[in-house]
Amino acid sequence: SFVTQGGSLLVMDDYGYGNSVLEYLGLDARFSGEPLLDPLFCYRNQWMPKITDFSPDIEENDIEVVVFNHATSLTHVSERDVIAWSSSSSFLDDDGDESWGQGESKGPFPVAAKFKLGKGTVALASDPSIIINSMMRSDDNYSFMKYLIHPELGQVLIARAHLLKD
Repeated sequence: SFVTQGGSLLVMDDYGYGNSVLEYLGLDARFSGEPLLDPLFCYRNQWMPKITDFSPDIEENDIEVVVFNHATSLTHVSERDVIAWSSSSSFLDDDGDESWGQGESKGPFPVAAKFKLGKGTVALASDPSIIINSMMRSDDNYSFMKYLIHPELGQVLIARAHLLKD
């Protein structure tokens, strides 16, 4: 009810439990759970793809480059809801050998999206590690997170209740 009554929810995941949250919300979108690698457009190594293809709304916020770190992609997302894509040189490493092979999907892939749900919004980012200290300083990551979170609207809460406990 938080979202449908006008709240904003950001779901960030790569290989975890975000899909259970999306299912609960009744959204078709899912995190693929397959490693997204980009040997050409990356920072340091192919596990850190640079994201440079954004929707016009994000570009208006002077966001040009976001660096992901051990990311995945989104599936079952409408083109109109995608706000960021990986490059055409990216691929999903289905077999875990860290190189593209016959049968593995090639990019571009949706990596961030935003949906209306009732009066509110749900934003998805396919890499939760972009908010760690070392990643927030990379390129436009900080501005990208501000765009997704909207801190100007008030208090930002972080919920981890859906995660399994160790």
